[in-house]
Amino acid sequence: MFKTLFPIKAFLSLLAFTFVSIATVNTVSILVLDQSASAQDREVRTRPKQRATPQMSPEIFDLYNKVGLEIEAENFQAANSILDKWQSRKGLTSYESAMSYQMRGFIAYQQENLKKAIVEYRKILQFPDIPYATTDSIRFNLAQFLSMENRFKESLSVLAEWFLYQPSPSAQQFFFKSQVHYQYGIELDKVARSKREADQQFRLGIVEVERTINMGNADPLITIRENWFQIQSALYYQLEDYSKVRDILEIVIVQWPRPQYWVQLSAMYSELRLLEKQLAVLDVAYRLGFLEKETNIVTIAQLYSINELPYLAAKVMENGMKPVMVDGQQVTLVDPEDEKNLTLLGQSYLVGRDYAKSTAPLAKAAELSEDGELYLQLGSVYNTLEDWKNAASSLQSAIDKSIVNNRRIDQANRANRNDPDYKPEKKEALDQAYLYLGVAYVNFREFGKAEKAFKDARRVAESGDKKIARQVRGWLSHITMEKQRLKRLAASGITPSG
Repeated sequence: MFKTLFPIKAFLSLLAFTFVSIATVNTVSILVLDQSASAQDREVRTRPKQRATPQMSPEIFDLYNKVGLEIEAENFQAANSILDKWQSRKGLTSYESAMSYQMRGFIAYQQENLKKAIVEYRKILQFPDIPYATTDSIRFNLAQFLSMENRFKESLSVLAEWFLYQPSPSAQQFFFKSQVHYQYGIELDKVARSKREADQQFRLGIVEVERTINMGNADPLITIRENWFQIQSALYYQLEDYSKVRDILEIVIVQWPRPQYWVQLSAMYSELRLLEKQLAVLDVAYRLGFLEKETNIVTIAQLYSINELPYLAAKVMENGMKPVMVDGQQVTLVDPEDEKNLTLLGQSYLVGRDYAKSTAPLAKAAELSEDGELYLQLGSVYNTLEDWKNAASSLQSAIDKSIVNNRRIDQANRANRNDPDYKPEKKEALDQAYLYLGVAYVNFREFGKAEKAFKDARRVAESGDKKIARQVRGWLSHITMEKQRLKRLAASGITPSG
């Protein structure tokens, strides 16, 4: 990471220019508020002319060359030894001392010792007669080092001083400042300081990144970079300005149609409650093969279901649970053993009236569930399919699980009854499960079990539930009449079918 920022040969080339070819630096007089694109709406100051060109003695220049060769060969210990000799010499000019600190700081940077690099670079800025070109370079590098050390407030302070004397910074330099504002805002947010302080950093970051983008739009020689828009959208997101994030992503997705932007855009439509647009974006992304994360695939399935497209929801979930090859291994994008995934698949088929296909995933989900709700739903499906024995089995499982779960709820409610913040759990209702169980038993003529199930339904029903009581009376009357009918048939020598 470090060596890509300051390549050694480039650094040595810069030093050679600074030491050998340095000229007197004259700052052009400009207005206090520069009206150029790069300096618009910011203060830019002039500096006094520097009278003399700093010089190096032949002996120090020889040491400089030797240090440079050792740095290029990455012999940092040898380079530091030469610098020790350099810095021990008496009568060094401030320029010669400053340059020794600069090389010492660069060595520390190459050795990934940013703390030492920062100390050495700060020493250089203590000398008042160093050429502006050198101090400007050092100051900007120092801001970068501080940012890499997560010392964002210090980095911004150094940057503020650097920008104060720059009439024409580059787009990338403005962009770097926007990044530091963003990072500092995130840090303020994490340490639970004032949200207003964090938001202020995000707003300052927006000013800088939008200045960057405007410069790119105005100058055909400047390459518009993708990460400019990434920071811009991240800054607006931190301010919860989802409309602006959406607008940015709608631009970015055309220029850089990467999978993550489709997903992010759909998320912004969700935040803005534009569910139809969210579905449209995810639908395109899914068809393009961009959705490879389980959360995204489940989201589009849920959206299909919400938008009354249950068949598509089921197909998305079903395909996601099929093994695919990824990096030479078979994996599933959607976990086929997850209760929620199985429930979504089963219920999508159920809503789409494909009852037969709904039973397998619902049965698996019901087995994984802690309560009896899914077994109740499964039993109802089997009743619809007139698969009475599977219906009875599922409904009995629903009752068994519900009884166990209700005991757990009772215990939790008793244990926490004195806790003012505790919200008591509601127990599962069992009357419907017993009622459906009775219906299943009636249909394969287990009348004794059916009568018990109906009476249990009446027993567990809420007091005064006239609807359940009326249904139970009707079914018990039906059982009595059915028994009498079967007796008459038996007396006549007729065996009923079914």
